[in-house]
Amino acid sequence: MSQPLEVEVVVMPDGTVTTKVLGGRGRSCRDATKALRDALGQTTEDRTLPEFYEETTQTNTVRGRS
Repeated sequence: MSQPLEVEVVVMPDGTVTTKVLGGRGRSCRDATKALRDALGQTTEDRTLPEFYEETTQTNTVRGRS
């Protein structure tokens, strides 16, 4: 089971908004904030954290019937 993502949103007095995804890896960070970014409008800067470049893995366990 994957860890839930936490999205941190900071709104500055000048109206600048920054978002940061905690607990995510790879594209899950961008996927988690897509609706928020779309609602806020034009993006002026997009920076990624080192976690963005970490590979994500998915494990599927298959058990045979006895």
